[in-house]
Amino acid sequence: MDNAALISAFPSKARTELARQNFYFKVLSSLAYLISVGSAQRDRPNISALVRTPLSSSALEPRLFYLHDTLLLAMRAQDVNRVQETLDVVEEVAKAGMRLKTDSIPEIKSIGDADWENFVVENSINLGEEYFKKRPEIAPVSDDVAAEQRGIVIAALELIQEYFPAMHEEVQGLLNKIRLFKGSVTMGITDVRMFGCMLIRTPRPEVNAQLYYAEHITHETSHMYLNAAMSIDPILLNDRSELFTSPLRPDPRPMIGVFHATFVTSRIVQLFESLSQKWAVSEDTNVYLYQQLDELKAGINEVAKGAKLTPTGKLLLREFEEIAENADRVIAKSGFDTSKVYMHRFGGGAEFKPAKSVDKSVEAHG
Repeated sequence: MDNAALISAFPSKARTELARQNFYFKVLSSLAYLISVGSAQRDRPNISALVRTPLSSSALEPRLFYLHDTLLLAMRAQDVNRVQETLDVVEEVAKAGMRLKTDSIPEIKSIGDADWENFVVENSINLGEEYFKKRPEIAPVSDDVAAEQRGIVIAALELIQEYFPAMHEEVQGLLNKIRLFKGSVTMGITDVRMFGCMLIRTPRPEVNAQLYYAEHITHETSHMYLNAAMSIDPILLNDRSELFTSPLRPDPRPMIGVFHATFVTSRIVQLFESLSQKWAVSEDTNVYLYQQLDELKAGINEVAKGAKLTPTGKLLLREFEEIAENADRVIAKSGFDTSKVYMHRFGGGAEFKPAKSVDKSVEAHG
């Protein structure tokens, strides 16, 4: 079957499972090889069992991906002590079980101080400071805040399930954990080195928190899907030295970043198009849809202008255009006043500025 039929901006359970299993197989095969090299003089039967476990039962423990990367870097550096220390930790994960998600709701709590959490926080702070010339803050929330926000996050998941069920199936297939944080600059984070987990900053008080979380969950899960799908087809052939304008970030980015932003925005537009037509809170949803559609169109323009696409990538671009056209019709039919000035949906007192006059103060998504 043509790869173009296997990857789509329109989510489906079958495509999610295909991308997920393909990605897991490649990571676990790599991990098995690293273990065999690093364990040449030590018998580690528990680790061997870990990498032989079937891939279809549930989302994998995110720490496993961090440990794979750590082991790979230690071997490249020929750091024998670090290799053996990492193998000891991998063995602990194997004994504990690498599939900790036991029900339909991901684990939702404050960001903690586990090794993989510390890594992604430090990495995100450093990247944010490099891109925005302003050091992000990423800090734990209190137990009371985590408990309150957890209820809202679950309500957002239920909203996605009711109004965008195909996206909810993707969330079910990929998402293992949600970590909440307070801070500035950075709003949402995913990383293939903690695949299956997303970090989300708690919303400002004036923001519709349910819609905020619904957007971010869709956004970050779509990053996970696209990262997994790119293990099937590269989609993009641009060199990372080529820089372009991103629809969601003020800094010039490689085309892979622009394409990711456009892809995830196409998913968010689908969610809010459905909410705009079927959910009662029409004013908020139309504001969200209008702003997201503007971001999608900006991404489409940049991808069309500069992306070197495989056949699958070209199909995805046509899907982006179809999604934008559908959303345009929904907004026109709703009677939403696009001539008015609206505040940015993420709050903070900023007006939303269309792509032709991008607001350089907009905060960052992962």
